[in-house]
Amino acid sequence: FAGAAQTPRPLPTPGHSTVRWPDVVVRAAGSSSQGPVSRLAGDVAAILSAPYRFVRLASITKEVAAEAKERAKSKKPSEGRKSAGAGASATLKSFLPTYMRSHVIARTPPDEYRELLSNSLQLLLDSILAEEPYPFEPYHKAIRGPGIDLYRWGNSFFRSMVKFRNSRVLGIENVKAIKEIVEAGENVILLANHQTEADPQVLSLLLQREGYEELAAESIFVAGHKVTTDRLAIPFSQGRNLLTIFSKKYLDEGNSEQKEARTERNKQTVSEMQRLMKEGGHIFWVA
Repeated sequence: FAGAAQTPRPLPTPGHSTVRWPDVVVRAAGSSSQGPVSRLAGDVAAILSAPYRFVRLASITKEVAAEAKERAKSKKPSEGRKSAGAGASATLKSFLPTYMRSHVIARTPPDEYRELLSNSLQLLLDSILAEEPYPFEPYHKAIRGPGIDLYRWGNSFFRSMVKFRNSRVLGIENVKAIKEIVEAGENVILLANHQTEADPQVLSLLLQREGYEELAAESIFVAGHKVTTDRLAIPFSQGRNLLTIFSKKYLDEGNSEQKEARTERNKQTVSEMQRLMKEGGHIFWVA
């Protein structure tokens, strides 16, 4: 992008976040400012009340899942769509018990859990049962409404699965530098050590604690076709700013017409990235 008016400025050693993702992970019970006695008391109370929370959230999960199943039946998808979505539906069904347990540990209020689960199942099932996947543009802007804010929803979905107490944001001075660079109208490119498909949401959740969530919200993520075609991933991708591409690994798959279409799509995406860089004031996440 030699012709770009705004060019990325080099940074010192980039900051990064460290997040642990065990099978069932825990959200911190309180802020880091809690004293050890207060934290211990909260932990004891959480352990004692866990059986009640488990029963309550299990009941809500069963009710909401039944409602979602009835809504899905009313949509009457084609037999071909039902068959194609069977794998995604099975994955979602097997995930629910573990997801519910994460909310038990995180002490999510029952009403809040019901609303989140209901919205999540509706969004995910709508994506699974749609005759055609959502048509992402080369440059996709996060869908923030009307109706539901998919950026906020994606963050809320993953919140209970982040072990905040053992998570750290390192190199916060570089985050401050990035903010200053972007506000000056220049661009920043982050070459990320990619770990999970939830990286955008985790970035938002951890930077929110440091007072810099807007940087994550405004970041533009270079996204391969898997997160824009997988039916379970699509709703989360819709909530982020994306530059959508086909990676080199997949460009040679399929017939000549498909190869040509993918190459043309990548050219369109590169043109969009050049335009955004000339515009300036953007953060690009490349993993």
